[in-house]
Amino acid sequence: MAHKTKNITQATNVPKGSLERHMAPLYERKSLLKNSGLLVLGISELRKGYVIGRQACPFHVLLICIDGGGDVWEGDVVQHFGAGDLVFIPSGTQYYRSDHDFTMLWVHLDPHHPRYSHLFKKCARVWPGSKAVLRPMFEMFYQESRHIGLSDVPVIKALASLIASALDRELGEDESPRVLRIRRSLEGLWAEVSQNLATPWSVEMLTSRLHVSPTHFHGLCHEHHGQTPMAMVTSLRMEQARLLLSHSEEKLHGIAKMVGYTSPFSLSRSIKRHFGLSPRELRKRG
Repeated sequence: MAHKTKNITQATNVPKGSLERHMAPLYERKSLLKNSGLLVLGISELRKGYVIGRQACPFHVLLICIDGGGDVWEGDVVQHFGAGDLVFIPSGTQYYRSDHDFTMLWVHLDPHHPRYSHLFKKCARVWPGSKAVLRPMFEMFYQESRHIGLSDVPVIKALASLIASALDRELGEDESPRVLRIRRSLEGLWAEVSQNLATPWSVEMLTSRLHVSPTHFHGLCHEHHGQTPMAMVTSLRMEQARLLLSHSEEKLHGIAKMVGYTSPFSLSRSIKRHFGLSPRELRKRG
C-alpha cells in the first residue's frame, strides 16, 4: 500500500557482496534487443542497503522481485514490493531501495519504442503475482549472450522476443480487451513504419492501415503516445538516424534517403531540433 514520506535525495549505492549480471547495450549494434524495445536486461543478487536514485532518467525500469523486497518512491509517495511482485518505474525521476538482501530481474525499456510508448502517462506501480517463469528466460539469455558469434544471433533474438512477449502479458494484464486490441494495432502500424522509413508517410496513409478516420487516429495517438501521428513518425526516423550515425560510416546523404528525408539539409535540421545536436556532434558521441 502506498503512503506518504519525505522526498529522498538522489543517491546510488550497490553494497559490497552484491552480484549484478547484465547484457550491455553493445548488442544494439546487432539489433538483438532494439527491435523488442528492450535496452538492457539484468539479473541482480543484492545486499541490504541497495539504493538507486536517478534524475531525468531517459528510460523506464521494470523490476521483477524474486526474493526479499524493497521500496519504490515517486515524489513523496512510497510503495513496498516483495517476492513475486512486478514493479514499473517510469522515466524521469526514479528512486528505489531495499533494507534487505533481495534478488531481482530488471529491464530498461525504451520509452520511444511503439511497444512501450503507451506507458508515458503511467505512474510507478506494483503488481502482485508470481513471475518465476521469467527467471529461466533471463538466465538463458545471459548465458547465450556471453559468447556471441554469428550463429548465436538468431537464438538470442528469439529469446529477446520471447522475453518481450512475456513482459507484454504482464504489463497489459490490467487493460480491457478493447484497449489491448487498439494498442496491438498501433504497435503493428509503427512496426511497419519502422521497417519502411523511406516511405513518404502521411496521416492518410497511416489511417488507411487502421481503417479509422484521421480525427479518430489523432485521438488514439494522443491517448496512447502523447503526441501526434506525424510526431511519432519523426521520432522513429530520428532514432534510426541516430543509430546509423552512431554505428555506421554512412554519409548523411545516404542516411537521409534511408529514413525518408529529401535532402541532408532537411535531415540535419530535424536532428538538431530533435536532439539539440548536429549530426556531426551526434556521431562523435557514438
